[in-house]
Amino acid sequence: MQQSLFTCPGCRREYAPEFAFCPHCGTKRPADSALPQESLALLEKARREEDPVRKHAMLSALRSQHPDTLEIEREMLMLGRLHERGRRDVSFRNIKCYLLQIYLDTQGLSRDDIADMRRELFHHPQLEACQRLAPDGEQFTREYLEALSGDFIQLFLEGSNLYMRSFFGFVNHRNAPALLAPHAARMLQNISRDDELAPGEKQMLLTAFYRAFSARMNGDTAKLDKHLEEAGLNI
Repeated sequence: MQQSLFTCPGCRREYAPEFAFCPHCGTKRPADSALPQESLALLEKARREEDPVRKHAMLSALRSQHPDTLEIEREMLMLGRLHERGRRDVSFRNIKCYLLQIYLDTQGLSRDDIADMRRELFHHPQLEACQRLAPDGEQFTREYLEALSGDFIQLFLEGSNLYMRSFFGFVNHRNAPALLAPHAARMLQNISRDDELAPGEKQMLLTAFYRAFSARMNGDTAKLDKHLEEAGLNI
């Protein structure tokens, strides 16, 4: 019988349930769910659902049965507005982790866009609802930012031919730590220069992004650390 895997709330990667901490990013495994087993199985099915419209419908149904449940509200938070996309609406803004694009490349984004995206990072109503439900709102925010950063690195750095060199469409992901290091370093520098963030928010985001990069690169941060040292940025 295949072992059921646990999804880390920090880096969103799976691991065996006997671990008390995620072996990928070190996030502590949350306490056992208060949801009944049947609903917990439906939540895990929703987590694995790739179609955002169906995923939103499944989460909405669970929310109606179990209002004010952190596990469900967190999945709603990370889904963002992806379920609203359509053939005429292909904006990356519907992808939750795209909020971090403001620290990579602001081309095509207005000042209002940047301000709105920065505000959503820390002050979205759905995030604030999760913070109220969480035993430790600050720890929840750290894990949310790390998950968001991991998603961004996977989709918009690892998933980009602009940053990952390809040969006839083939990409050697073993080179990712070196190829992506200068772009990750640039993002971290831009975060550190963003004086519109409160000092606590800035440090939280810096730490979360660095941890997410380390998790995605299986701990290989040598090139990134070198870029950060040259920039005089200590995280």
